[in-house]
Amino acid sequence: MKLSSEIKDGYAIVSIFEDIDFYNSEELEEELKKLLGKHNGLVISLKNVRYIDSSGLGILTGILRAAKEAGKKLILSELSHDVKNVFELTRLIDFFKIFEDTQEAIAALTGN
Repeated sequence: MKLSSEIKDGYAIVSIFEDIDFYNSEELEEELKKLLGKHNGLVISLKNVRYIDSSGLGILTGILRAAKEAGKKLILSELSHDVKNVFELTRLIDFFKIFEDTQEAIAALTGN
């Protein structure tokens, strides 16, 4: 799984650089769980993700649930057009906080 992360004010800012599907979703889940365990929350940029399947949606939904149970925050940002369509069609767009810009998402988390 190609991703990068940086830490800002106790939050992990994660950028994913490949499509999310059955073949890599388990690895993504492990990485996101590690980051969530170490930090106050996550901002996940999906700018470079062109495709996400049901296993990827399940992973993100599970991470959102884990964040809420731990009293942490999870925000998605910069959804590509195709990924945003999938979130709209599945109505998951109503369950996630989604920002058009990663900097706005970070500001929403950190209060800066």
